[in-house]
Amino acid sequence: MLASLAVLIELQALDSALEAARKRLADFPAAEKMSSQQVASATAALEAAKAAFNDSTAARKLVEKDVAGVDTRMARFEEHKAAVKTNEQFHALQHEMEMGKQEKAVLEERVLELMMDGDTLAAAVKAAEGVLATANKALAAIQAEHAKDRAVLEAEIATLLATRESKTPGVDKPTLAKYESLLKGRKGIAIAPMVNGGCTACNMGLRPAVQAQVKRNDALYTCENCQRLLYFVPLTAADATTPS
Repeated sequence: MLASLAVLIELQALDSALEAARKRLADFPAAEKMSSQQVASATAALEAAKAAFNDSTAARKLVEKDVAGVDTRMARFEEHKAAVKTNEQFHALQHEMEMGKQEKAVLEERVLELMMDGDTLAAAVKAAEGVLATANKALAAIQAEHAKDRAVLEAEIATLLATRESKTPGVDKPTLAKYESLLKGRKGIAIAPMVNGGCTACNMGLRPAVQAQVKRNDALYTCENCQRLLYFVPLTAADATTPS
């Protein structure tokens, strides 16, 4: 096999590994952002639940204050009983006291309703706190995992780059420039094997004459369709006997 062709095949393997590692690194922020958005959503839901609970509590306190006001008024009515001189005054006082009892009953019913609402809203706050805790735990786990994986990937990338740097002297500058150009313009694949008479990068069949050239592996041949460099890996005896 042509020496530079062998190096290009190695470079392609290294560049594919580099691309995969870099893609994994690039995916981390998006995953963390999604988890952060879940935390933000859970935080907003908790704040809304707390606000609803606080509003209900405040409303109940206002009604309880009204109940206390009715009680105060009823106490004054009781005090005034001794000062009543006429039946007319007595009936008027009795009417006021009855109205006060009815008003208090309505207010106490409202207090009970608000207390029940408060219990429901308190449970909603607790549930929202649980959701937020889970979201925060998930975010922390993702961040910790990414921190560990980031260190591994960065070390892997550094090793791949160093290995790649050691390989490039084995290729002349024009050939390396062509490879780099194809790598950039052909979605990270500059050189591909020919299998069953076709380019495995674009899946197009090659003319018999081109197939014969590529099989020699003695020069740099390109796919007539995608312009990528091609090489041929002969079948081993094991490959030839392996059932499809």
